[in-house]
Amino acid sequence: MSPPDVVVIANPAAGRGKATGVAREVVEAATLSGNATQLTLPDSVAAAVAAVEEAVDVGADRVIAVGGDGLVHHLLGPLVRSSTALGIVPAGTGNDAARGLGLTGRPSEAITRALGEPTLCDVLACTGEGDPESEIGETRFVLTIAAAGLPVLVNRRANQMMHPRGSLRYTVSTLLELPRLPCDSLRLTLTGPDGRVTNIEETVSLLAVANTHSFGGGTPIAPDADPTDGLADVVVIQDAHRREYLRVLPAAMTGAHVKNRHVSVHRAAAVDVELAGPGSSEVWGDGEPLCQMPLRIEVVPGALAICGLTARS
Repeated sequence: MSPPDVVVIANPAAGRGKATGVAREVVEAATLSGNATQLTLPDSVAAAVAAVEEAVDVGADRVIAVGGDGLVHHLLGPLVRSSTALGIVPAGTGNDAARGLGLTGRPSEAITRALGEPTLCDVLACTGEGDPESEIGETRFVLTIAAAGLPVLVNRRANQMMHPRGSLRYTVSTLLELPRLPCDSLRLTLTGPDGRVTNIEETVSLLAVANTHSFGGGTPIAPDADPTDGLADVVVIQDAHRREYLRVLPAAMTGAHVKNRHVSVHRAAAVDVELAGPGSSEVWGDGEPLCQMPLRIEVVPGALAICGLTARS
């Protein structure tokens, strides 16, 4: 049997089980386009990663992920710097990876894009102190945003919630976590595209190092982030009174928060993050637990081929 041209990997739990049906539609469309196609429904993260590694090893043209941001995140490692492209058919809760790459829309449109021509985009290479499931010093890749502070609390709560469904879950989670608004003392070392270094020491409620523009089910926290420009947008929201934060949150839904005096945005090719005092050292990426500080995040330009990459939606 010849190796597949297209490997479709679906999270059977995504979309309350609907992802499996969508994946079968992807297989049908890919096969009708003349591709040798393989469908994989992994029962664990390890099985999903193994399927991608095999696809890369046999020289598959593309891997198509049918699921949410978590599935996409875990498939990145073997695909970065490989000749196998990534297609994304969103079927999760937040779908910020698809949103940030202009891959949202009706399933039929997403399938067409996933079978379209690939374009190179950037990824974030994150090396930190490890998490309970990884080795200390291991580098992990992030496609959307690496975040600390309030987003960690919001994502953790949202992942535990059964209702409401969809991206509204993140809004409710944010409101529930606002009384515990974090106050973390961080030291940031930003390296610009020209090699110039900027040092920032700040007490913050939110840090987002962004390759794409949104997180939390569509909040454009870094409205100008471009995953093809070789730079990350570093968004810092200073420690502020909760009443001030209640002004920032609605503005964040349109990207207008960047005009608030408590918000600053920087552009960098690399960012070093460490605790400078009290605070949490936990960092999440693509809505998944990532590592502990100290942390180095580097933009890897053009390291991943994305099928059907278009303007943001």
